[in-house]
Amino acid sequence: WIFTFDDGTESAVVCTNRTTYNLCQSGQTSELWGYDPVQKAWAGYGFGDAGRWEWTSERPTGKAIESVTKLAFDGTTWLANGTKIAMKQTMTCIDTDHFEIQGTRQTEGDEQLSEYRIQARRLK
Repeated sequence: WIFTFDDGTESAVVCTNRTTYNLCQSGQTSELWGYDPVQKAWAGYGFGDAGRWEWTSERPTGKAIESVTKLAFDGTTWLANGTKIAMKQTMTCIDTDHFEIQGTRQTEGDEQLSEYRIQARRLK
């Protein structure tokens, strides 16, 4: 996948396609996604040069995520300096080769809420 950020920068993300989990890697970051039976949610746990993070979402239904499917995610990032950032995202599947993420993030103790958008396209 190629992710394009609001500022125009791009990042390649490589995911291994597994039945019960999915490992995604980009540069110095890694994420492991799968169903967490304790939280009863689809969950992603990651780490990289910025810190570590956790995402949860309702588990997608069906065999594939189809166009116009929307998934909501809640997440937290903990930076190496102890800063905690709360995040919310909505992922909209455009088609089998494209999706878009719209999200917000807010640093603990800060009233400022920042918004972002990421577009993704499948690397062929």
